Amino acid sequence: MYHSVMALCEDNVAIVSLLAGFESAYQLFKAKVVSIDAKATHFKKQTGGLKISKRSGKKKLAQKGSEIAGLVFAYGSSIGDEVMMEAMRITDSDIIRAMDEEVVAICNNIYKTALTNVAALGGYGITPLELSVFEESITAYVNISPKPRGSRSQRKALRQLMYTEFEEADAVLHNRMDKVAVSLKHNGNVSFYLHYRESRVIVDPGSFKTVLKLLVLNSVSNAPIKNVKCYRDDSEVRKLSSSKGL
Repeated sequence: MYHSVMALCEDNVAIVSLLAGFESAYQLFKAKVVSIDAKATHFKKQTGGLKISKRSGKKKLAQKGSEIAGLVFAYGSSIGDEVMMEAMRITDSDIIRAMDEEVVAICNNIYKTALTNVAALGGYGITPLELSVFEESITAYVNISPKPRGSRSQRKALRQLMYTEFEEADAVLHNRMDKVAVSLKHNGNVSFYLHYRESRVIVDPGSFKTVLKLLVLNSVSNAPIKNVKCYRDDSEVRKLSSSKGL
């Protein structure tokens, strides 16, 4: 509904500017909607974007971490070190299913174990450079994993700001624009006023009903036409337009 009102007003700037009271109210309303849209976009980035980057980072860590763990496991088997073998019995699924803090702990354990035995792991394909890259991947994952409480509190605060601006935008519509718009009927802009009232209608998405509204106007004067028979497709159901053209 907000964007319908904005679209109508932006397409009829000359009419909007006829009444200073309506124009100033619209500019305030527009600023509120723009601010709400910006916060909504930021909110989506905080949730959806962060989840995607974390999921991708975890998948990469799981793949590389399980590969290194498997090689260290093989080395442990060759020297009969059952403790090392048990510690490195880690699959990519183990890392993917783990919580953020657990992922970091598991990968750090893999890294430290491999680093401690790096001199003997060259024959298994593990080099200091490879371990350095793995360590950087762990650090990168930590950086895209914000503190859960902080993240939730930020989203909650942003959501509350949006609620407040919704209330403020509604107040501008109800208390100012809707009231002043009535004057437009008396200065030759009946069509704009009727379209404005139409744009203010909110269809409840939970009702599962389709609402079809018709507005019948004279093509020359744009005045509403009464008692016009209106049909929907081939249906026999008809509706007569009222004195307001609806």
